Amino acid sequence: MGEAHRQRCALCPASVRCLLCVAGLVVAVLSLSRGPLSMLASPVGLSSLSPSPLGAPLQQHDATGGGVVPSLGGPGAAVSKPAPALGGGVGRTEPQRDTSVDAVIALAAYSKPVSSFNLAFVNTLRGVGFRGKGAGGFLGVWEGTEDPDGYLAKAEVTPMYLVRAPCKLRYELAAGASNYEIRNVCTVDFPHLKLEWARFLYARRWLEQCSTCTGWALHADYGDVNFQRNPFGVLPDNGQVPSDTVFLTEEMQPRVDAEGGQRGVTTSHWFVHNAVRTCYGEEAADKVANHPMLNVATTLGPRAGMLRWLGRMEEEFEKLSTRAECDPNKIADQAVFNYLVYVQDAMPWAITKKYGAWIVNTMGLPCSNQPGKKPDHSMEDIVIIDSAGRVWNEDGTLPAVVHQGKTCHNNYMLKFVNRFSGQGALGTYDAELGGFATGRFPGPNQPKKP
Repeated sequence: MGEAHRQRCALCPASVRCLLCVAGLVVAVLSLSRGPLSMLASPVGLSSLSPSPLGAPLQQHDATGGGVVPSLGGPGAAVSKPAPALGGGVGRTEPQRDTSVDAVIALAAYSKPVSSFNLAFVNTLRGVGFRGKGAGGFLGVWEGTEDPDGYLAKAEVTPMYLVRAPCKLRYELAAGASNYEIRNVCTVDFPHLKLEWARFLYARRWLEQCSTCTGWALHADYGDVNFQRNPFGVLPDNGQVPSDTVFLTEEMQPRVDAEGGQRGVTTSHWFVHNAVRTCYGEEAADKVANHPMLNVATTLGPRAGMLRWLGRMEEEFEKLSTRAECDPNKIADQAVFNYLVYVQDAMPWAITKKYGAWIVNTMGLPCSNQPGKKPDHSMEDIVIIDSAGRVWNEDGTLPAVVHQGKTCHNNYMLKFVNRFSGQGALGTYDAELGGFATGRFPGPNQPKKP
């Protein structure tokens, strides 16, 4: 969940991001191929980790031969090691690796029929070329979730039912509930962890059990993510980066906007700084401050790297599970994540990627106004959205993943994205989405910079 949206959830349940703060669970692990949409996912073999090296030259253009894609190298600072640089700029018509081995892992909160879900995540992912085949697709939903129209089968995902259970926390907690549902509920599998943390445990187990998911994996939020190109078609073979690599997405750092006001965020913000102080103490809070804010909602890497990342998150959540001062209502997953990276240096294999120059574009802060000013959303001075509804990076590349688009409610969601949200959109807009990668950069906005 993004930082700007968490601020709104803390203040107003009716805010744009808080539309996701009031329901049940969806966890999806979907394999990728280019098979026919009608092909249903088949069961997956269960095994331990078995990554396979894939080797092919890095390219600077995506699988469709369209626009230039964001670099894996460049100024997106590595936490402890340099990123691999892209090679020459020759386009290609198909990925030079087996894309059927890639996976997407996502969670959202819904307790209603599938027909009432916001389905833009799945519909746009399929529309840009994602297909499930032999490795199958897992869609975890609350036990009893209805799907009267068979949407999940049509979208080639296999439901896996999670059972809600009373929380059996390892600490005493005063009565009271957050307006963010997954900080209040637990499951039969992990009754000692609230769902905001347990979702990482589910993701790790499901990825590990998928013996054919040997390529790249993306762990993402569900309800505020949509796709405008195949995220796996723009990546190199995972054999060309260290197998334990993960790429982390930064929020927009502080800058001066066109009106001379401050926009953007660092880890000095209360959402991380104060939470780390409450859970880990004053010294840790001082150390976590003044770094780029890392968004926990869009992390990707090769299988081994993602299993290692998810495992380190799980290890920390288990460690904190005996401490009431570290309840998710006091320190959210994103604050724990930033603490691990910046204070513990617990993820030395990770590489951070800057806002505006990566295959993920996190729109929450660019779409938000200066704190306290109205309107507080749908700002147009920083984000770059063309007439076809493509979101562009500031460096002229077209990101594959758009996160927190709801914060640009008026100028992005209503105008372009909401049409992808219903069951009837599955397959309807594939030609349009498939053509997104052939677009041309419209040019940057020109806000003032510090």
